[in-house]
Amino acid sequence: DIIQITGIRFRLDNGNGSAGSFDVVVPKIEIRLSSGPRDSLHMSETFAENVGSDVTVVYPESPLRLSGQWVGLPPQPFNVEIRFEQSFWYDPRAGHLLLEIFKPEQGALMPDFDQGFDGVSYARGGYDNASATLVQHRVGMVVQFIYTAVPEPSVLALMVVCGLALLLGKGRK
Repeated sequence: DIIQITGIRFRLDNGNGSAGSFDVVVPKIEIRLSSGPRDSLHMSETFAENVGSDVTVVYPESPLRLSGQWVGLPPQPFNVEIRFEQSFWYDPRAGHLLLEIFKPEQGALMPDFDQGFDGVSYARGGYDNASATLVQHRVGMVVQFIYTAVPEPSVLALMVVCGLALLLGKGRK
Protein backbone atom coordinates (compact mmCIF):
# COMPACT_ATOMS: atom_id res chain seq x y z
CA ASP A 1 0.00 0.00 0.00
CA ILE A 2 1.03 3.56 -0.66
CA ILE A 3 0.89 5.81 2.39
CA GLN A 4 -0.11 9.49 2.43
CA ILE A 5 1.85 11.15 5.27
CA THR A 6 0.32 14.44 6.45
CA GLY A 7 2.22 15.13 9.67
CA ILE A 8 4.27 13.86 12.59
CA ARG A 9 3.88 13.66 16.35
CA PHE A 10 6.46 13.46 19.11
CA ARG A 11 6.23 12.51 22.72
CA LEU A 12 8.08 14.50 25.34
CA ASP A 13 10.88 12.98 27.39
CA ASN A 14 9.81 12.91 31.02
CA GLY A 15 11.72 10.48 33.14
CA ASN A 16 10.77 12.02 36.50
CA GLY A 17 6.97 11.74 36.22
CA SER A 18 6.25 15.41 36.98
CA ALA A 19 3.48 17.35 35.21
CA GLY A 20 3.97 20.56 33.23
CA SER A 21 3.77 22.17 29.83
CA PHE A 22 5.77 24.18 27.31
CA ASP A 23 5.08 26.60 24.46
CA VAL A 24 7.95 27.64 22.17
CA VAL A 25 8.38 29.16 18.71
CA VAL A 26 11.26 27.80 16.66
CA PRO A 27 12.18 30.81 14.47
CA LYS A 28 12.98 28.84 11.33
CA ILE A 29 12.56 25.18 10.49
CA GLU A 30 12.11 23.09 7.36
CA ILE A 31 11.00 19.46 7.17
CA ARG A 32 11.55 17.11 4.22
CA LEU A 33 10.64 13.49 3.57
CA SER A 34 12.01 11.08 0.98
CA SER A 35 12.38 7.38 0.25
CA GLY A 36 16.03 6.89 1.09
CA PRO A 37 18.14 4.18 -0.51
CA ARG A 38 19.76 3.16 2.81
CA ASP A 39 18.50 2.07 6.21
CA SER A 40 19.54 3.87 9.39
CA LEU A 41 22.43 1.51 10.12
CA HIS A 42 23.98 1.78 6.64
CA MET A 43 23.75 5.49 5.87
CA SER A 44 26.50 7.17 3.88
CA GLU A 45 28.75 9.71 5.57
CA THR A 46 27.85 12.06 2.68
CA PHE A 47 24.38 13.21 3.60
CA ALA A 48 23.20 13.81 0.02
CA GLU A 49 23.71 10.09 -0.74
CA ASN A 50 21.03 9.20 1.83
CA VAL A 51 18.29 11.33 0.27
CA GLY A 52 15.89 9.76 -2.23
CA SER A 53 15.02 11.27 -5.61
CA ASP A 54 11.43 11.82 -4.39
CA VAL A 55 12.50 14.32 -1.71
CA THR A 56 9.56 16.58 -0.82
CA VAL A 57 9.51 19.71 1.33
CA VAL A 58 6.50 18.97 3.52
CA TYR A 59 6.95 21.96 5.85
CA PRO A 60 8.62 24.90 4.04
CA GLU A 61 11.16 27.04 5.87
CA SER A 62 9.17 29.15 8.32
CA PRO A 63 8.57 29.61 12.05
CA LEU A 64 7.01 26.70 13.93
CA ARG A 65 5.08 26.93 17.17
CA LEU A 66 5.37 23.82 19.34
CA SER A 67 3.46 23.20 22.52
CA GLY A 68 2.79 20.19 24.64
CA GLN A 69 2.43 18.91 28.15
CA TRP A 70 3.83 16.25 30.41
CA VAL A 71 1.01 14.25 31.94
CA GLY A 72 2.69 12.20 34.66
CA LEU A 73 4.64 8.98 34.52
CA PRO A 74 6.32 7.91 31.28
CA PRO A 75 5.82 6.97 28.57
CA GLN A 76 4.20 10.21 27.51
CA PRO A 77 1.47 10.37 24.84
CA PHE A 78 2.29 11.64 21.35
CA ASN A 79 0.87 15.11 21.98
CA VAL A 80 3.32 17.41 20.15
CA GLU A 81 2.04 17.60 16.58
CA ILE A 82 3.34 19.11 13.34
CA ARG A 83 0.91 19.13 10.41
CA PHE A 84 2.54 19.33 6.99
CA GLU A 85 1.63 21.88 4.34
CA GLN A 86 2.38 19.29 1.64
CA SER A 87 1.57 15.57 1.89
CA PHE A 88 4.23 12.98 1.13
CA TRP A 89 3.19 9.87 -0.78
CA TYR A 90 5.39 7.05 0.55
CA ASP A 91 5.73 3.75 -1.25
CA PRO A 92 7.69 1.32 0.98
CA ARG A 93 8.96 -0.45 -2.15
CA ALA A 94 10.88 2.75 -3.07
CA GLY A 95 13.19 2.53 -0.04
CA HIS A 96 13.43 3.50 3.61
CA LEU A 97 11.57 6.57 4.87
CA LEU A 98 13.95 9.45 5.58
CA LEU A 99 12.81 12.34 7.78
CA GLU A 100 14.94 15.50 7.59
CA ILE A 101 14.44 18.33 10.09
CA PHE A 102 16.52 21.43 9.37
CA LYS A 103 16.88 24.15 12.00
CA PRO A 104 19.17 26.68 10.31
CA GLU A 105 19.23 29.33 13.03
CA GLN A 106 20.12 29.41 16.68
CA GLY A 107 17.34 30.59 18.94
CA ALA A 108 14.51 28.77 20.61
CA LEU A 109 15.56 25.23 21.39
CA MET A 110 13.64 22.17 20.36
CA PRO A 111 12.02 20.56 23.41
CA ASP A 112 13.48 17.31 24.75
CA PHE A 113 11.63 14.52 23.00
CA ASP A 114 11.50 10.94 24.16
CA GLN A 115 14.52 8.90 23.12
CA GLY A 116 14.06 5.50 21.50
CA PHE A 117 16.66 2.78 21.37
CA ASP A 118 16.28 1.44 17.83
CA GLY A 119 19.01 1.86 15.24
CA VAL A 120 18.97 5.59 14.56
CA SER A 121 21.36 7.74 12.57
CA TYR A 122 21.48 11.44 12.09
CA ALA A 123 23.68 13.89 10.23
CA ARG A 124 25.25 16.89 11.92
CA GLY A 125 26.30 19.86 9.82
CA GLY A 126 25.28 23.20 8.41
CA TYR A 127 21.86 23.94 7.00
CA ASP A 128 21.30 22.10 3.73
CA ASN A 129 24.92 20.99 3.82
CA ALA A 130 25.27 18.07 1.43
CA SER A 131 28.67 17.22 2.91
CA ALA A 132 27.38 17.02 6.50
CA THR A 133 29.13 14.45 8.66
CA LEU A 134 27.10 11.43 9.68
CA VAL A 135 27.01 10.60 13.37
CA GLN A 136 25.76 7.13 14.34
CA HIS A 137 23.72 7.09 17.53
CA ARG A 138 21.70 4.47 19.33
CA VAL A 139 19.09 6.99 20.50
CA GLY A 140 16.77 9.32 18.61
CA MET A 141 13.42 11.04 18.76
CA VAL A 142 10.41 8.75 18.88
CA VAL A 143 8.27 9.87 15.95
CA GLN A 144 4.69 8.91 15.13
CA PHE A 145 3.70 9.56 11.53
CA ILE A 146 0.19 10.82 10.77
CA TYR A 147 -0.86 8.92 7.68
CA THR A 148 -3.59 7.30 5.63
CA ALA A 149 -2.97 4.01 3.84
CA VAL A 150 -4.15 4.07 0.24
CA PRO A 151 -4.82 0.50 -0.90
CA GLU A 152 -3.68 -0.37 -4.38
CA PRO A 153 -6.26 -1.89 -6.69
CA SER A 154 -6.10 -5.66 -6.76
CA VAL A 155 -5.24 -7.56 -9.92
CA LEU A 156 -8.80 -8.92 -10.05
CA ALA A 157 -10.28 -5.40 -9.89
CA LEU A 158 -7.98 -4.26 -12.71
CA MET A 159 -9.00 -7.26 -14.84
CA VAL A 160 -12.70 -6.47 -14.31
CA VAL A 161 -12.19 -2.81 -15.29
CA CYS A 162 -10.21 -3.81 -18.40
CA GLY A 163 -12.88 -6.37 -19.34
CA LEU A 164 -15.65 -3.80 -19.00
CA ALA A 165 -13.67 -1.32 -21.10
CA LEU A 166 -13.23 -3.93 -23.85
CA LEU A 167 -16.94 -4.80 -23.80
CA LEU A 168 -17.98 -1.16 -23.93
CA GLY A 169 -15.52 -0.47 -26.75
CA LYS A 170 -16.74 -3.51 -28.70
CA GLY A 171 -20.40 -2.48 -28.28
CA ARG A 172 -19.78 0.94 -29.87
CA LYS A 173 -18.55 -0.53 -33.18
